[in-house]
Amino acid sequence: GTIYFGSNDGNFYALNPDSTLKWYFQTRKWIDSSPAIGKDGSIYFGSNDSKLYALNTDGILKWTFKTSGVITSSPAIDSDGNVYFGSWDKKLYALNPDGMLKWSFTTGGAIKSSPAIGSDGTIYFGSSDGNFYAVGDNK
Repeated sequence: GTIYFGSNDGNFYALNPDSTLKWYFQTRKWIDSSPAIGKDGSIYFGSNDSKLYALNTDGILKWTFKTSGVITSSPAIDSDGNVYFGSWDKKLYALNPDGMLKWSFTTGGAIKSSPAIGSDGTIYFGSSDGNFYAVGDNK
């Protein structure tokens, strides 16, 4: 299958299994976030330009969601296609599959960790405020 990764050069890369370049997508800053792949093959990742990106499998931009802080958190996707991620603006975000804000949850510090989704839909994540959170999807 395709190999996906972000780079400090601000590009998100897709490589073929033989390591040849399939495509790349340029952001405005470096990318620390690991990608998450949706059921439909959509690719989600955060960037230090404060945006979460959603790309089609061919590298075409579907949508972006802007936060007020850097995004190093890797997104998590639930069975309904909702996307969860943290930002250095102290918020955990929940987005609908179309990139619209579903809700956000504010903590006391930057969220650098990646969320995990429990079998009951609870979202677990840590914050730089020293706390570990368990948040229900309906908050």
